Amino acid sequence: MEERRQFDRATIPPAANIFAEDDRGTRLGRILVLGRGGFLLQTSRTFPVNVPLALVIVAEQDGIRRRINAARRYLTEQGDSGFEFHHLEPDAAVEIGVLIGKYFYAPGAEK
Repeated sequence: MEERRQFDRATIPPAANIFAEDDRGTRLGRILVLGRGGFLLQTSRTFPVNVPLALVIVAEQDGIRRRINAARRYLTEQGDSGFEFHHLEPDAAVEIGVLIGKYFYAPGAEK
């Protein structure tokens, strides 16, 4: 299968404790990979495919708590959900870029 992803992705270490919540503040799971186009969420929850959802990305160590819209695009063999950002606001894009930079360029980071 041809690689279609257009953006760099950063593997997020468990110690970073970056996670997603729903719009009511319920923790949905840990973000495993973060990119400019979306993220991979480790979760036991199921989500509809291609339906934009209001979610919150939380990175407590970095003081980031950003509401975003994202749609689930795929499910991995391990059951993780791949989300694509939907109409990402400029402020959200900046904060996500900060997180990608922090973990993409970290010593020993997986690329």
